[in-house]
Amino acid sequence: MKYNKKLLGIVSAFAIAIPMSLGSVFANTTVNFTKVDSSTSEKVANAEIAFYVSGKKAFTFKTNAEGKVDPSSVASVDSFDVKEIVDADGNLNLKDGEYTYAETKAPAGYMLNAKRYAVSASNGTTSNVELKNTKFKKGMGQIIVKSTDKTTGAALGGATIDIKHADKVVATINFDNDGNVMDASSITSEGKDLGIEIIDGSISIKSGNYVLLENKPSDGYALNTQSYNVSVTAGQTVTQDIPQEKKSATTPTEKQTGLKLRIINTNKSAVSDQEVSIYAVDKDKKNPRLVFKGKTGADGYLDAKKATEGISLLKDGVVSLQPGNYYYKLTGGTKENAFTIEQDKVNSIDKTINLASNKKNGKSSNNKKNNSNTRSSNLAKTGMVGGLAPVVTGGAAILAGGLVMTRRKK
Repeated sequence: MKYNKKLLGIVSAFAIAIPMSLGSVFANTTVNFTKVDSSTSEKVANAEIAFYVSGKKAFTFKTNAEGKVDPSSVASVDSFDVKEIVDADGNLNLKDGEYTYAETKAPAGYMLNAKRYAVSASNGTTSNVELKNTKFKKGMGQIIVKSTDKTTGAALGGATIDIKHADKVVATINFDNDGNVMDASSITSEGKDLGIEIIDGSISIKSGNYVLLENKPSDGYALNTQSYNVSVTAGQTVTQDIPQEKKSATTPTEKQTGLKLRIINTNKSAVSDQEVSIYAVDKDKKNPRLVFKGKTGADGYLDAKKATEGISLLKDGVVSLQPGNYYYKLTGGTKENAFTIEQDKVNSIDKTINLASNKKNGKSSNNKKNNSNTRSSNLAKTGMVGGLAPVVTGGAAILAGGLVMTRRKK
């Protein structure tokens, strides 16, 4: 009987402990999700939100008047289990795991929050998520730019783009590791007049026509030389993807895509320390932009150690470029030397410059100058001698005439 009581106590303890343990294991995490105005903190309705698991969209919903999840709007994607995923207070009940979420459609009058955020669900804890929206300013529109892998569509970080307006660069934009607009490394005075501002992973800018150009690719990718025309309307959002293509294999050489430029003298010897600038142009051969700048080495080829712009593009004397139209200029010269790049081909160019002629011309010029000085000197001396002879002769004649007249008087 004594042992039965002990056994009964142990069983009772397990009966209580097991459900509690299982409850802890299978408990969902509560996410207090709220959509608010970034300026007033007022609740925002009619925002459309998507949640992702392992990069794939899992479910979507809209916000209600309280900025919470509207249960009637929840929609599953690819059979994701959304049963009882929203509680009576409009909060999310998520199973343990890692999630990301983003706004897919902004309420009327608001800019889209272009960033993607992360939330972790674990051990039945409670998380507070507040997603903000910013209203459009008067006369302003929104540009959302995404940097992506051309093949996979994956977001890429590390790239920079230029925004051009009226053929002038007005801002240079940087991307974060999620492929979102992170900040502006530079905004010109013209850009400030256009009201350029980085807000929630996007660009707030005055209505008008703009051109987007990549000026630095992500590591391991070739420069995208295409220009993208973007028309911005006040109170509206326009989205532009800028895809990047991975660099071609560096071996064998014929699989590279780019330019191999060598500067030589008329006697075929290499010219070192010649500065070269390479510009990309669009299909109409307009909108030039600098993609590489550097000097040649002792072998006449561009030297990575002497590059000042587009350093990552140069390897083994080849400037990695995407197919398209380009031209290069030598510092001190004005000629635009046009060339094209084809996929998986290296355009090898030997540029001959006449250094010897320049030196010879310089020497000849000095000789001419010296000869000119010599002639001037001779002319000056001749003038003095020639001028003195008539004076002496004339003086002698006058003296002789005076003597004759004196004798006649006598």
